[in-house]
This record gives sequence, C-alpha cells and structure tokens, in this order.
Amino acid sequence: MRFKDFNRVKTYFIRLDQGEEIITSLASFVKEKGLQSAWLNGIGSVSDVELALYNGKEYVSFSLKQDLELVSSQGNLAFLNGEPVIHLHCIVSDEKGTTWSGHLNHGIISYTGEFIIFAFDSPLLRGKDEKTGLNLTQPEEIFSPK
Repeated sequence: MRFKDFNRVKTYFIRLDQGEEIITSLASFVKEKGLQSAWLNGIGSVSDVELALYNGKEYVSFSLKQDLELVSSQGNLAFLNGEPVIHLHCIVSDEKGTTWSGHLNHGIISYTGEFIIFAFDSPLLRGKDEKTGLNLTQPEEIFSPK
C-alpha cells in the first residue's frame, strides 16, 4: 500500500455549460489555476459520452449518444509528464433508469454539469506501473500493515 498525506487548500465549485466537454474543460481549469492535485466529484447531464473498462490488457470503450443523467462522477487530478490527467469514473442513466458506468474518456454536457474540486497542497504524479502497464498514481510513502 502506498499513500501521500495532503492538506486541502481550496475548494472550487464549477458549473459546466451546455456543449462543454468535461475532461477538456476541467483540465483547462486546473491548468489556469495552477492546481497540483485534487479530488473531484460531479453530477449533471450528458448527451454524448464515452466510457471504458480496463480488462487487464487494454481499455475497452463504448459510446452512448443520447440524453443521460450524470448520476455520479468522481476521481482525481494527477500529473503525467508535466500534463494534468483528470481521471474520472462515472455512472450515467437514461429515462428508464438503465445505468452504465466506467472510466470517463469523453463527455459532452447536454444541459449542465456541476463539479466540486478539492485542491491539495502538493503534487500527485502518475507513472508507468511495471506490473499492470498502466500509468498509476505514485504516492511517495509505503505502508505495510502489521
């Protein structure tokens, strides 16, 4: 187990407007504000979304192009090679309550999106994990349960 001790320094509420792409918009905001790391939560509505699942070898993605409720979205901000990586997982639902979930690759806001960013005081980095081949977060501390 690895961990990093953070202090929360600032909280932001962000409303994304119709037509905005979630990942691009949030990445632009964190760059402009100079954020180093964060935890993100969000709700709203999307009309074009691409979700993915890592199957142990690769990401398998699927797209939904219809009005959907963004029931829940959460994830983190870390940096890979100096660039911000917004890593979000989300649940979306249709008018009948059918849900889909996964890693958010792409999402266009259909009516509104409301996000909270809890910014932290020090950087969180991503780097290649040799076991999985994924770019995982790299907390500095190692904890060994007794």
